[in-house]
Amino acid sequence: MASFNLIDEKWIPCVEMNGHRAECGLLETLSRAHEFEDIQDASPLVTVSLFRLLLVILHRNFGPGNPNEWIALWNKRRWDAEMLEAYLGKFRSHFDLFDDKRPFFQTPILAKEKKHPPQLLSLESAAGNNPTLFDHSWDESGEKMEPAKAARYLVARQAFSIGFGKSKPFYLSDSSLIRGLSVLLVGTNLFESLALNLIAYTEHRPIPRQKGKPDVPCWEQEERPTPEKKGTIPYGYLDYLTWQSRGINLIQDPASGGALGCRILQNLKLKDPVPLDPFKCYSEVEKKGLVPTRLREDRALWRDCHVLLQTTERSFKRPEVFNWLARVASLRPRGLRRQYQFRAIGVASAPGKAASVIFWRHEKLPLPLAYLADDELVAVLKGSLAVAEETGGLLRKAVWLLAGLLILPDESKKPGKETKKDISRMCDNLAPARPFWSQLETPFKQLLEDLPEDKSTDQYGSTVYGAKRRPKWADTVRRAAQEAFDLTCAAVGESARALKARARAQSFFARRLSTILKPYSGQEEEGGEDV
Repeated sequence: MASFNLIDEKWIPCVEMNGHRAECGLLETLSRAHEFEDIQDASPLVTVSLFRLLLVILHRNFGPGNPNEWIALWNKRRWDAEMLEAYLGKFRSHFDLFDDKRPFFQTPILAKEKKHPPQLLSLESAAGNNPTLFDHSWDESGEKMEPAKAARYLVARQAFSIGFGKSKPFYLSDSSLIRGLSVLLVGTNLFESLALNLIAYTEHRPIPRQKGKPDVPCWEQEERPTPEKKGTIPYGYLDYLTWQSRGINLIQDPASGGALGCRILQNLKLKDPVPLDPFKCYSEVEKKGLVPTRLREDRALWRDCHVLLQTTERSFKRPEVFNWLARVASLRPRGLRRQYQFRAIGVASAPGKAASVIFWRHEKLPLPLAYLADDELVAVLKGSLAVAEETGGLLRKAVWLLAGLLILPDESKKPGKETKKDISRMCDNLAPARPFWSQLETPFKQLLEDLPEDKSTDQYGSTVYGAKRRPKWADTVRRAAQEAFDLTCAAVGESARALKARARAQSFFARRLSTILKPYSGQEEEGGEDV
């Protein structure tokens, strides 16, 4: 077999500071991280998985055990290339994608199992039972996969594999990242991004180490854990980050050196309770405890970003990496900016169909560090979002009134069950929420950035946020709602019935909208009909 060693071969998609793209090996990516802007694959699932892989190598070499050790690393502004080269060289054969004995991130003894096309490595491709999310690959294509691409999808498949299905030695179970969303802090270059996500690594944090077990990544483990139907406890954080959820074996094409196919089986199952991932947000669910916060297909992440930032609500737990950043920021290390960004990446399944992935999400949001340590600032942000949510609810009610008057113009009659269904269907078809929320996303991100600087002092000497920006936000919400409502009204035509229904709905909408926004805009309540 031809070798493809991930230490040297070009496979990680790096973005240079001038925007050009270059594939690099593990050693070059890390030793030149200060020269790169980012890692960016076409699949966001691959991107987050590669970050976690690089973090494992950094943790194994540099810790850090506490904030002072982290600051010392931060101040160097680059990773120690000699130390990294020595470490990777020690395990060189274990990073070979097609090694006969220990192929990287794989289980070599699967020769008798069913062969699949290499596209099955990609959760988002249409291979096997996977729905098409990002591309349109097909089982029938029989296309080979280049070794660099196969390596990227191999790493991602171990983190993003969905449970519920027959396999060996037992039914398929979820991998570590398949539920909820994962956040990644983004710096001004790749070194900063990796450093910002390199949280304190000790015997107890972020995942407790098992006594008597060495917490090392999978490529260092002398004996691989045996899959257990009841689940397996990770040895610690590094074992968890390189968790081998699937037994995978790549089949190499002798002619091209790429992947001709693959074999995939269930491997290690995480034992309940699953460790709390430091890059995930959690919600408290009755009788279940903390579970990864669900993604919703009809709701962009920015509408709930206060949940990711808050510290006071007991029903939510923000990502531990945010707590770590708040801790080191309080020490004011040299070169740490007041604002960064964060990515949020995840996939979600259909309600009641846990094995069916229906959408993915990849959003990037501003992260002024002030939010991480100021609950009052987060409360103001939450209030601003609440105004938009209340206005969005009003928009739906006004369109319901409009649809009701069109379907049942005789207001003396109460709508029956079937009529209500017809009204609901019309509201769904008119979809007033789409233009409303799409207009608010960019202004909200600007509000998120501006609020920390928009502060004043009240008569009692307390800090007040948003005196200037919140009225502007209220006006933006007003305009977006009115435009969405006008578009909806235009869609129902100009018949006599439609014009009458539009006038009634507009009167109701204007009055209620003014009431909602009055505390923020300072405008007097307008007249109009209440329904």
